[in-house]
Amino acid sequence: MADEQAHTLPMFGDDQVEVAAAPVAPVTPAALAPIEREPLLMIMDGHAMVHRSFRAISTQRHLTVNATGEDVTGVYGFANVFLRALNEWNPAYCAIAFDMSAPTFRHKQFPEYKAQRESTPEELRPQFGRVKQLMEAFGVAVFELEGWEADDVIGTLSVQAEKMGLDSVILTGDRDTFQLISPKVRVDLASSIQDRKVYDEAALSERYSGLTASQQTDFKALLGDTSDNIPGVPKVGEKTAIALLNDYQNLEGIYEHLEEVTRPSVKQSLEEFKDRAFSNRELMTIDRESPVELDLEKAKFGDFDRTAVVDLMTELEFFTVIPRIPETGGPQGSSADASSPAQAPFEGANYTVVQEKEQLDQMLAVLHEAGSFSFDTETTGLDAVQAGLVGISFSTEPSVAWYVPVGHQEGEQLPMEEVLAAVRPLFESPDISKCAHNANYDMTILASHGIICQGVDFDTMVAAHLLSHVQLGLKGLAQDILGQEMTPIAKLIGTGRKQITFDKVDITQAAPYAAADADMTGRLRLAFEEPVVREGLSSLM
Repeated sequence: MADEQAHTLPMFGDDQVEVAAAPVAPVTPAALAPIEREPLLMIMDGHAMVHRSFRAISTQRHLTVNATGEDVTGVYGFANVFLRALNEWNPAYCAIAFDMSAPTFRHKQFPEYKAQRESTPEELRPQFGRVKQLMEAFGVAVFELEGWEADDVIGTLSVQAEKMGLDSVILTGDRDTFQLISPKVRVDLASSIQDRKVYDEAALSERYSGLTASQQTDFKALLGDTSDNIPGVPKVGEKTAIALLNDYQNLEGIYEHLEEVTRPSVKQSLEEFKDRAFSNRELMTIDRESPVELDLEKAKFGDFDRTAVVDLMTELEFFTVIPRIPETGGPQGSSADASSPAQAPFEGANYTVVQEKEQLDQMLAVLHEAGSFSFDTETTGLDAVQAGLVGISFSTEPSVAWYVPVGHQEGEQLPMEEVLAAVRPLFESPDISKCAHNANYDMTILASHGIICQGVDFDTMVAAHLLSHVQLGLKGLAQDILGQEMTPIAKLIGTGRKQITFDKVDITQAAPYAAADADMTGRLRLAFEEPVVREGLSSLM
């Protein structure tokens, strides 16, 4: 079964990609207490997202465009996070805010503000322009405001959205935005590219032992912020700050009841650094009245030129990302919908769904006569040892393929035992050449049903690796090598909490998807065979 998830184990499905190239995170926003959903505005902290994506991937390797050598590590990570967020949050409106290089009012108030931060790596600087280019292609409203930080723009937009009756989710890596949380505003916080948590009022209160969003600036004023070079009040750590604020609500309350503070060292420090505490709070308070305006018409998401986005992704060589680009026309659903047809077969494709004995016999005759075919299995999961068989696809030449359903929960299909008995001689014949993508997975699936494959003499995933292709997944290779955009598995089974297994997919949707897997595998064999032989790599297949 071709899949869109990140993995490296050969026992998994055939659309393999590298872990670093497909950041994922164990979080399901829908699992939180749901907002009574008004249309949703998704606001992104551009600099935070790009920086974190770059740091996470660049620790393993840098991603470059083969044709030009351009470093696109941060752009690639950002694109993955953005598309994941579209799937999870299904926004009606999108906006992104970027910091500018000019000093802000905070630098004027506190010259040491962020003075200790390392400068942006030279190879990352031009990538912000690429991210803005990507956002403009998607029709996302881009905000930059000289003299203010992205947080101020985000805070202002979230307040304006709330007044308009919209819900908002803020994508960031900055905990300063916790002060913006409200019944209508959540924060999707990424501490790293694989460590995310969504905070609403309840999650915030749980994390900070009862503190509310309105107390976050008082809390941070006491602690300071080393990342921004803001010193806190000595002797006051997180537990002490939380206890003080739970007892006295805010800085004013703490200083009104200073005589009640029992620890002498804490009391003395609070007295000595009172001015610092209040100055810190002013410095750390997000300006929610910055001079920006939320124009819902410009922020509306979905009406973009998909071809232009695909062209840009192709230029950047983000081939595995292209199938995840949503269709235009509005917010994207996150679950499979049997009433929505799967992407049509490729131009000129002759795909057949085998549901009757006569069709099975005709297919077997063609496969025997051809003496060579590519194949793929569709299953209920990624673990070949545990997954259940749902169907098998075959292809003998470009644009000609069959899908034989055997394990769908609904729909006309031949008994699995009858199909397996009929195809066993084909698979077990050493004289019939066979090809698969990540063949070990498909062979393991068939072995669990008593079929021991022989004659599997070409694996397109192994060939891609031997030929030093960056893309190893079937869909990425189809886009890169063949120029064919395949249907992503998420379009059939959905994502997140609403994801279903392939056996629940309607056969009419599953058939063109599965047949294309076998078809593209066969086409890749044709593309790879000559260079594999030329490079003397045949013995490694």
